[in-house]
Amino acid sequence: MIKKIILLFIVITLSSCSSVKEKTSGLKEIGNIGKTCPPKEERTLKHIFCNEAE
Repeated sequence: MIKKIILLFIVITLSSCSSVKEKTSGLKEIGNIGKTCPPKEERTLKHIFCNEAE
């Protein structure tokens, strides 16, 4: 019974890590610093450091 619980925990952990990795794959694009931001509707987390259009 304990082996099944441990196996289930490992499977859940691995699947959650892969989904987080997919959602945050664009965060490493720090090259967007200084670039202008897209419209607010199209922004994602990777656009944190972009410049607002004036």
